[in-house]
Amino acid sequence: QREHLASQLVPLVQQMEQVVSYDDQKLQELLNTGDLLEYERLRHTADQRKAQLNIAKQEQQRVEIERQRESRVKLEQHVAENERILIERRPDWGKDPEKGRKELSEIRNYLKNEGVAPEMADQLYEAVPLLIADKARKWDQLQKEKVNRLGEVKTVPKFQKPGPVRAIEDPKKKVHSANLNRLRRSGT
Repeated sequence: QREHLASQLVPLVQQMEQVVSYDDQKLQELLNTGDLLEYERLRHTADQRKAQLNIAKQEQQRVEIERQRESRVKLEQHVAENERILIERRPDWGKDPEKGRKELSEIRNYLKNEGVAPEMADQLYEAVPLLIADKARKWDQLQKEKVNRLGEVKTVPKFQKPGPVRAIEDPKKKVHSANLNRLRRSGT
């Protein structure tokens, strides 16, 4: 209903402004020509129209203020709902709000660094995109750590053949085993 009223007020105010402007021009012409009787009649009508125009403008301003208030309330409700979803999905943020604010700030900075317009990143309150951006941020951090860790490996590990590990034989045991076999074959 308010939208309907606002949509009707705009053309009405514009039309009334045109009429008042025309009345001012007509009054000036009548004053210049010296027709004071017609001037007084038209001035009274013009004053009434100006008063109506002022009332219409005040109503238009009131409707606009009400519309802005409703918009602000809807935004606050939307932000609160998304904050609830974020805390539901990330309980650690609910337990430690300071940590949550810090991580949200890091997510927004990550988005800015990835090419998202700063205004858009700062005004992002949707829970799902924030959670997705958080996962992307963490993935990128893991990839950087992975590259750093790969660079840390300096020596190539020794290649081992598949299968069971054979025990290294002691040379003394090998000699003893050979002597024992020779004794078995000879019998003495």
